[in-house]
Amino acid sequence: MSEKKSYSQIRKEFYDKYKNIIVPKVRVYDNKRKIRLIIAAIGSSILFLLGIFTLLFLFLADDVRNDSDAQEGLLKGAGLFFFLSWFFWFTLKKGFENKIKEKIMPIVCSCFNNLKWKQDNYFANETLFVHSGVISNFTSSEYDDIFYGSYKDVNFEIIESEYWRKSGKHSYKIFDGVIVKLDMNKRFTSHTIIKPNSLMHI
Repeated sequence: MSEKKSYSQIRKEFYDKYKNIIVPKVRVYDNKRKIRLIIAAIGSSILFLLGIFTLLFLFLADDVRNDSDAQEGLLKGAGLFFFLSWFFWFTLKKGFENKIKEKIMPIVCSCFNNLKWKQDNYFANETLFVHSGVISNFTSSEYDDIFYGSYKDVNFEIIESEYWRKSGKHSYKIFDGVIVKLDMNKRFTSHTIIKPNSLMHI
Protein backbone atom coordinates (compact mmCIF):
# COMPACT_ATOMS: atom_id res chain seq x y z
CA MET A 1 0.00 0.00 0.00
CA SER A 2 1.39 3.43 -1.03
CA GLU A 3 2.32 5.95 1.63
CA LYS A 4 -0.36 8.53 2.39
CA LYS A 5 0.83 12.05 1.74
CA SER A 6 -0.19 15.03 3.80
CA TYR A 7 -1.77 18.10 2.25
CA SER A 8 1.44 20.11 2.77
CA GLN A 9 3.50 17.39 1.05
CA ILE A 10 1.15 17.26 -1.92
CA ARG A 11 1.14 21.05 -2.17
CA LYS A 12 4.93 21.29 -2.06
CA GLU A 13 5.38 18.52 -4.67
CA PHE A 14 2.87 20.18 -6.95
CA TYR A 15 4.57 23.57 -6.63
CA ASP A 16 8.01 22.06 -7.32
CA LYS A 17 6.77 20.19 -10.40
CA TYR A 18 4.79 23.21 -11.56
CA LYS A 19 7.85 25.49 -11.36
CA ASN A 20 10.47 23.04 -12.65
CA ILE A 21 8.56 20.88 -15.14
CA ILE A 22 5.13 22.23 -16.08
CA VAL A 23 6.07 25.89 -16.64
CA PRO A 24 9.06 25.12 -18.93
CA LYS A 25 6.93 22.73 -21.00
CA VAL A 26 4.11 25.25 -21.28
CA ARG A 27 6.58 27.92 -22.44
CA VAL A 28 7.83 25.62 -25.19
CA TYR A 29 4.28 25.01 -26.37
CA ASP A 30 3.30 28.67 -26.09
CA ASN A 31 5.21 29.69 -29.22
CA LYS A 32 3.75 26.75 -31.11
CA ARG A 33 0.30 27.71 -29.82
CA LYS A 34 0.66 31.25 -31.19
CA ILE A 35 1.76 29.96 -34.61
CA ARG A 36 -1.10 27.46 -34.68
CA LEU A 37 -3.62 30.17 -33.76
CA ILE A 38 -2.32 32.46 -36.52
CA ILE A 39 -2.61 29.68 -39.10
CA ALA A 40 -6.09 28.78 -37.84
CA ALA A 41 -7.22 32.42 -37.91
CA ILE A 42 -5.91 33.00 -41.44
CA GLY A 43 -7.31 29.77 -42.84
CA SER A 44 -10.73 30.10 -41.24
CA SER A 45 -10.94 33.80 -42.25
CA ILE A 46 -10.21 32.98 -45.89
CA LEU A 47 -12.88 30.28 -45.93
CA PHE A 48 -15.37 32.59 -44.19
CA LEU A 49 -14.72 35.37 -46.72
CA LEU A 50 -15.24 32.91 -49.57
CA GLY A 51 -18.63 32.14 -48.05
CA ILE A 52 -19.46 35.86 -47.90
CA PHE A 53 -18.36 36.42 -51.51
CA THR A 54 -20.48 33.47 -52.59
CA LEU A 55 -23.55 34.99 -50.93
CA LEU A 56 -22.82 38.41 -52.46
CA PHE A 57 -22.53 36.84 -55.89
CA LEU A 58 -25.84 35.09 -55.27
CA PHE A 59 -27.65 38.36 -54.56
CA LEU A 60 -25.83 40.66 -56.99
CA ALA A 61 -25.36 38.57 -60.15
CA ASP A 62 -28.17 39.14 -62.63
CA ASP A 63 -27.73 35.74 -64.28
CA VAL A 64 -28.30 33.94 -60.99
CA ARG A 65 -31.50 35.71 -59.89
CA ASN A 66 -33.67 33.82 -62.37
CA ASP A 67 -31.88 30.48 -62.10
CA SER A 68 -33.15 28.44 -59.14
CA ASP A 69 -30.56 25.68 -59.67
CA ALA A 70 -27.72 28.19 -59.59
CA GLN A 71 -29.16 29.81 -56.47
CA GLU A 72 -29.37 26.47 -54.72
CA GLY A 73 -25.83 25.58 -55.72
CA LEU A 74 -24.44 28.89 -54.48
CA LEU A 75 -26.31 28.58 -51.16
CA LYS A 76 -24.87 25.11 -50.65
CA GLY A 77 -21.43 26.39 -51.58
CA ALA A 78 -21.66 29.27 -49.11
CA GLY A 79 -22.84 26.89 -46.39
CA LEU A 80 -19.90 24.60 -47.14
CA PHE A 81 -17.40 27.45 -46.88
CA PHE A 82 -18.85 28.54 -43.53
CA PHE A 83 -18.73 24.98 -42.21
CA LEU A 84 -15.14 24.50 -43.39
CA SER A 85 -14.20 27.81 -41.75
CA TRP A 86 -15.51 26.61 -38.39
CA PHE A 87 -14.09 23.09 -38.84
CA PHE A 88 -10.62 24.41 -39.75
CA TRP A 89 -10.52 26.64 -36.67
CA PHE A 90 -11.93 24.04 -34.30
CA THR A 91 -9.71 21.20 -35.55
CA LEU A 92 -6.45 23.11 -35.26
CA LYS A 93 -7.30 24.68 -31.91
CA LYS A 94 -8.79 21.58 -30.28
CA GLY A 95 -6.14 19.25 -31.67
CA PHE A 96 -3.34 21.38 -30.24
CA GLU A 97 -5.09 21.64 -26.86
CA ASN A 98 -5.37 17.85 -26.70
CA LYS A 99 -1.69 17.49 -27.57
CA ILE A 100 -0.71 19.80 -24.71
CA LYS A 101 -3.01 17.98 -22.28
CA GLU A 102 -1.43 14.64 -23.15
CA LYS A 103 1.97 16.02 -22.15
CA ILE A 104 0.97 18.09 -19.12
CA MET A 105 -1.90 16.23 -17.42
CA PRO A 106 0.07 13.11 -16.39
CA ILE A 107 2.60 15.39 -14.67
CA VAL A 108 -0.16 17.28 -12.85
CA CYS A 109 -1.87 14.04 -11.80
CA SER A 110 1.40 12.60 -10.44
CA CYS A 111 1.27 15.25 -7.71
CA PHE A 112 -1.95 13.81 -6.29
CA ASN A 113 -1.17 10.20 -5.35
CA ASN A 114 -3.47 7.91 -7.35
CA LEU A 115 -5.08 10.56 -9.56
CA LYS A 116 -5.22 9.67 -13.25
CA TRP A 117 -6.52 11.49 -16.33
CA LYS A 118 -7.99 10.45 -19.61
CA GLN A 119 -9.86 12.11 -22.44
CA ASP A 120 -12.34 9.67 -23.83
CA ASN A 121 -16.00 8.81 -24.10
CA TYR A 122 -17.66 7.86 -20.84
CA PHE A 123 -20.71 5.69 -21.27
CA ALA A 124 -20.39 3.29 -18.33
CA ASN A 125 -22.57 5.18 -15.87
CA GLU A 126 -24.88 7.24 -18.06
CA THR A 127 -27.90 5.18 -16.97
CA LEU A 128 -26.85 5.55 -13.32
CA PHE A 129 -26.71 9.33 -13.68
CA VAL A 130 -30.25 9.42 -15.05
CA HIS A 131 -31.69 7.06 -12.41
CA SER A 132 -30.02 8.98 -9.60
CA GLY A 133 -31.54 12.25 -10.77
CA VAL A 134 -28.23 13.93 -11.59
CA ILE A 135 -29.37 14.49 -15.17
CA SER A 136 -32.68 13.99 -16.95
CA ASN A 137 -33.22 11.79 -20.00
CA PHE A 138 -31.02 12.83 -22.90
CA THR A 139 -30.40 11.86 -26.51
CA SER A 140 -26.70 12.71 -26.95
CA SER A 141 -23.65 13.35 -24.79
CA GLU A 142 -20.09 14.61 -25.02
CA TYR A 143 -17.18 14.21 -22.60
CA ASP A 144 -13.95 16.11 -22.18
CA ASP A 145 -11.55 15.69 -19.26
CA ILE A 146 -12.09 12.69 -16.96
CA PHE A 147 -10.15 12.29 -13.71
CA TYR A 148 -10.26 9.14 -11.60
CA GLY A 149 -8.46 7.65 -8.66
CA SER A 150 -8.92 7.00 -4.95
CA TYR A 151 -8.66 8.98 -1.73
CA LYS A 152 -8.69 7.31 1.68
CA ASP A 153 -9.76 4.04 0.01
CA VAL A 154 -12.74 5.71 -1.71
CA ASN A 155 -12.76 5.44 -5.50
CA PHE A 156 -13.89 8.55 -7.32
CA GLU A 157 -14.40 9.87 -10.83
CA ILE A 158 -14.66 13.50 -11.95
CA ILE A 159 -16.31 13.80 -15.35
CA GLU A 160 -16.56 16.97 -17.42
CA SER A 161 -19.65 16.41 -19.55
CA GLU A 162 -22.40 17.89 -21.67
CA TYR A 163 -25.82 16.39 -22.37
CA TRP A 164 -28.42 17.31 -24.98
CA ARG A 165 -32.02 16.37 -25.58
CA LYS A 166 -33.52 16.39 -29.06
CA SER A 167 -37.04 17.69 -29.51
CA GLY A 168 -38.28 17.51 -33.07
CA LYS A 169 -35.66 19.07 -35.32
CA HIS A 170 -33.97 20.97 -32.49
CA SER A 171 -31.58 19.94 -29.72
CA TYR A 172 -31.03 21.86 -26.51
CA LYS A 173 -28.47 21.46 -23.77
CA ILE A 174 -29.79 20.09 -20.46
CA PHE A 175 -26.48 19.82 -18.60
CA ASP A 176 -23.04 21.36 -18.97
CA GLY A 177 -20.67 20.89 -16.06
CA VAL A 178 -18.76 18.49 -13.85
CA ILE A 179 -20.14 15.29 -12.31
CA VAL A 180 -18.39 13.74 -9.30
CA LYS A 181 -19.00 10.03 -8.71
CA LEU A 182 -17.95 8.34 -5.46
CA ASP A 183 -18.08 4.64 -4.63
CA MET A 184 -19.99 4.22 -1.36
CA ASN A 185 -20.41 1.18 0.89
CA LYS A 186 -23.97 2.15 1.82
CA ARG A 187 -27.28 2.13 0.00
CA PHE A 188 -29.25 5.36 -0.30
CA THR A 189 -33.01 5.59 -0.79
CA SER A 190 -33.27 9.37 -1.00
CA HIS A 191 -31.82 12.30 -2.92
CA THR A 192 -29.92 15.30 -1.61
CA ILE A 193 -30.27 18.43 -3.73
CA ILE A 194 -27.85 21.33 -3.37
CA LYS A 195 -28.92 24.69 -4.83
CA PRO A 196 -27.30 28.12 -4.90
CA ASN A 197 -28.15 30.30 -1.90
CA SER A 198 -30.15 33.03 -3.62
CA LEU A 199 -33.68 34.42 -3.85
CA MET A 200 -34.14 32.62 -7.17
CA HIS A 201 -33.61 29.21 -5.51
CA ILE A 202 -35.85 28.75 -2.46
